[in-house]
Amino acid sequence: MIHRESQNSDSNNRVLSEKGYFITVYNSLTNTMEKFIPLDKKAIKMYICGPTVYDSSHLGHGRTYVSFDVIKRYLEHKGYNVYLVINFTDIDDKIINKAKNLKMDCKNISEENIDSFLIDMLSLGVEPANVYPKVTQSISEIIDFIGVLMKKDYAYKTTDGIYFNVRKFREYGRLSNIKIDKLKSKAKDNKELENKDNKEREKEISNATSEKLNTEDFALWKFNEPVFEGDICVEPAWDSPWGKGRPGWHIECSVMSAKYFGECFDIHGGGKDLAFPHHENEIAQSDSYFEAPCVKYWMHTGFVRVNGEKMSKSLGNFVTIKDMLQKYNKDTLRLFFIQRHYRSPLDYSDESLTHVKNTLDKFENSIKKLIYYSKDSEVKNKLSITDVEFMNILYSCRNKFYDAMDDDFNTVEAIKVLNTLITATNKYMAELENLKNSNANTSIIIQALEFYRDVGEVFGIFGDLKIDCYLNCLKRYGYEEEVKESSACIDKIAKAEFSFASAGKVDGLMKLVIELREDLRDNKNYEMADKIRDKLEELDIILEDNPKGTRWVIK
Repeated sequence: MIHRESQNSDSNNRVLSEKGYFITVYNSLTNTMEKFIPLDKKAIKMYICGPTVYDSSHLGHGRTYVSFDVIKRYLEHKGYNVYLVINFTDIDDKIINKAKNLKMDCKNISEENIDSFLIDMLSLGVEPANVYPKVTQSISEIIDFIGVLMKKDYAYKTTDGIYFNVRKFREYGRLSNIKIDKLKSKAKDNKELENKDNKEREKEISNATSEKLNTEDFALWKFNEPVFEGDICVEPAWDSPWGKGRPGWHIECSVMSAKYFGECFDIHGGGKDLAFPHHENEIAQSDSYFEAPCVKYWMHTGFVRVNGEKMSKSLGNFVTIKDMLQKYNKDTLRLFFIQRHYRSPLDYSDESLTHVKNTLDKFENSIKKLIYYSKDSEVKNKLSITDVEFMNILYSCRNKFYDAMDDDFNTVEAIKVLNTLITATNKYMAELENLKNSNANTSIIIQALEFYRDVGEVFGIFGDLKIDCYLNCLKRYGYEEEVKESSACIDKIAKAEFSFASAGKVDGLMKLVIELREDLRDNKNYEMADKIRDKLEELDIILEDNPKGTRWVIK
C-alpha cells in the first residue's frame, strides 16, 4: 500500500495525512468542517442506520451504503481499525401492514428482506458490518433503556404508550435547526404538567384534550396486543413493565449503539432524510440517557433523484438494486454512486449510467494495457525523459488523490485525479511504442499499478483486474529471478534509482540483496559478496555483519 510519507500521530491521538493535514469531515450537527480526531488512536466506532426490512432495496439505499463503505475503506487504508454496526428495523408499521395484507408472519417478511438486503450489499461489493443487530433481538435492552428515561423524567406514560418529552431535552432541534420554543403543546397546562413527576402527570393527562404533552413528543413504546390471522402472527407484542406492546422507531438505534459502543462513539451515519425526525430523536434519547453527547461526528448522504424528485417507494419512482445489477456490474454502480460527493444529491438516468460505464471501461482498458506492458518491462539503471515525465505526474496524482480524500472524502476530485493519471498512463505507453527497442521501466510499472490497486481498494473497484497478482509476479520474477541469474543484475540493483524505495519498498529490496549475498558467501563466492557490499557503500548504504546476521544502515 503506497503512501506519500509515513503517517504521524501526535500526543492527542490525531492521525495526520501525508502532507501533515488532518482528515476533515463535515459534521451535520455543527454544520461545519471539522478535524477528524477519533476517540481512540487507531480504532473507530461507526454506526450506520440500516433498512426497515419490508421490501427490496433501491438505488437510494445502495448510494448510502456504498458511500459509507468507501469512507470505511479509506479510513482503513489510512491505518484505522473500523468497527461497523448496521442495524435492521425488523418490526415496524410498514412490516406489520404488509404482514396483514399478505396474511404472513412478520418475522418471515423481515427475514426474507434481510437476506435480500445482504445479497444486494454483497453484489455491490459493500464490505460486511461487524454486527447486524435486530430490533426483535434487543427488546430487553430497549425496555431497560426506556425505564431509565422514565426514572429521569424524560418520558411519560399515556393510554397508548410511552412518550419522550422533547421539552425536557433543551438541546432538541440542534441537528435539524428546529426551534424548541416554536413547538406547539397539544396538552392543557403543558408547562405546569412538565414540572410534575410521572405519576402526577399521568393523572392530569387523562383530563387533557390530547395525552401528548407536545406535538413533537414521540413514542418510545407503543401499547398493543398481538394480532393473529389464524395461527399466523401479523402483529407481535412483548411484555413490559407498562403493558404489552412494541418499541417505537427511534429508540432502537439509541439502544443498539449503546449496546455495542457504550456512552460515546465516533461516526453516526445515514441518509439525509433521517436527520429529522429519526436522528434528532436519537440525540434526545441517548444524550438524556447518558447525560452527555454520544456521537462525535454526524454524517448524512444526499438523495438519489429522479427528474428532480427524491427516489422513494412512496413516489413509485424507484429502481431496485437487483434490477440495476442485471444491466450493470457492481463497479459501474459503485462509480456511479461516488461520482458526486456523498453529501450532494445524485441524479439518476440511463444516460448518466452509460457515461459512467464508458468511463470505467476507459480506466480498466488503460490498466489492462499497463499490465500487458509489464510483461516486457525491464529493471533499468536510469530513468529516461519519458519515465521522468510520467513519474512526476504519478507522484502529483498520488498526492492530490490523498488530498481529495482527506477533504471530507471528496470522491469527485479523487476521480478527476484518477482520470488525469489514466490519460498520462496512455500517453506514457504510446510514447514507449514510438521508441524503438524501449521497454517500460519495471519500477515505474510497479508504482503505477500499486497506486491503481490502492485506488481500487478504496473505491471498491478494479477487483476483477487482479492487479495484486501481477504485482506479485513482477516483484518476484522481475527482480528476484534476474538477480539470481547474473552478476550484471547485482550492478543494476546497486546502481538503480529506485524511487519507490521512499514509498516503503526499500526494506524488501535490501532483504533480497542481503539474502543473495549470504548465499554467495555460503558458496564461498566471496569476491561477488564483497562486490555487493562495495557497490552498496558507494550509494551510502553500509552492511554491518554481526553474529545475529547482517543489517543495513544509511551512512
